[in-house]
Amino acid sequence: LTTPVGLTFGENGNLFVSSFGSNEILQYDGTSGEFLGLFGEASQAESGLTNPDNLVFGADGNLYVTSYGTNEVLQYDGITGAFLGVFGDASIANSGLKTPTGLRFGPDGHLYVNSYVGDEILKYDGVTGEFLETFASNNDSPLNGPINLVFSPEGDLYVSFSNVLNQGNEELTNQVVKFDGTTGQFKGVVLDTAITEEQLLVPAGLVFSPTTPIPEPDSTWGVVIIAGLTLSRRLR
Repeated sequence: LTTPVGLTFGENGNLFVSSFGSNEILQYDGTSGEFLGLFGEASQAESGLTNPDNLVFGADGNLYVTSYGTNEVLQYDGITGAFLGVFGDASIANSGLKTPTGLRFGPDGHLYVNSYVGDEILKYDGVTGEFLETFASNNDSPLNGPINLVFSPEGDLYVSFSNVLNQGNEELTNQVVKFDGTTGQFKGVVLDTAITEEQLLVPAGLVFSPTTPIPEPDSTWGVVIIAGLTLSRRLR
């Protein structure tokens, strides 16, 4: 396991982890943590997977992984790990997907993927992988290097971003922002360095607590932010 980034539990109860540095998806017993080995063909040697960033199981039971180094979303059989190919149009060639990071299936069943360098959230048909639209971008929001994303219980889309990997001469920006989960309309900044008294740095993971209210832009309750992960995993 080298520079682990994403992790999720499968229907079999086991834990699946993306090993960014070794180009693999590894599987662990969900109770004991015992290492169960490489998950099927989810490796660079078997399927071209390069720098796997995040991963999620779909309603079909298959595993979807963002391949950061090849600008693709790759699909694997959720039981055997057999490589099923690039998921539809989820590639730089077919939809302009650039250095994909977080991905999540929405309440509508479609797949939403962060395009880090493109400063966009791209939307794909959740069954066929057909590119549907640019759901959100920096044209009408401060989005600058989207890292992860999650839908709230009310259906809004929250996105963490930082331009640390593509900063250039820009000022370092670290924020969590909110979009309407249906229209993609920008609804405001939820967290930034000022709100968190300079504590928010390269926000990577975010998740809603199942028991607390949904946060508003002036509140930090309900969201857990894991800072520093992106900085340590990619600036090598």
